[in-house]
Amino acid sequence: HIYLHQTKCHVRSVSWTQNAENVTIVVSTRIAPPVFEWSVDTVITYTFTSQHLVIKVSGIPKGQNVPPTFARIGLTFALNNVDSATWFGRGPGESYRDKKRSQKMGTYTLSTEDLFTDYEFPQEGGNRTDTRWVEFKGKKGGLKAYFGDLQEASFSASHYATKDVDESK
Repeated sequence: HIYLHQTKCHVRSVSWTQNAENVTIVVSTRIAPPVFEWSVDTVITYTFTSQHLVIKVSGIPKGQNVPPTFARIGLTFALNNVDSATWFGRGPGESYRDKKRSQKMGTYTLSTEDLFTDYEFPQEGGNRTDTRWVEFKGKKGGLKAYFGDLQEASFSASHYATKDVDESK
């Protein structure tokens, strides 16, 4: 899933190309929050090889009254049987843009349970900022993600879907 907090994503087009080394899929979307006069037009390019998957996301804000900043723009993935994450970025505790300096840069490893912050009122938690890469590990393998040129990439991992946390009491 692609998300821009509390928005809908509308796919405009999908195309693909193939050669001997890879398959590339390009998805053009419009992400728009309800009742506002603006959107973000995105292009997501998935390049599959025999060894890895590269995902590139670009977005251009469009319309009237575009906000100067966004709460977040990102991708959501579901991975089965993930036990832990190792990352290079701020940690070991959670960090967000407004309090990230409370955590030092380094390489950290935590279990999936320990990545989640259990607040008294259920809400999103457990974000890690300024992440350069993260590797998710489980009993049957793992997945490593590199964030390339992104200076302020973040990740969070939880056994709970964001929608489920948002709807819980």
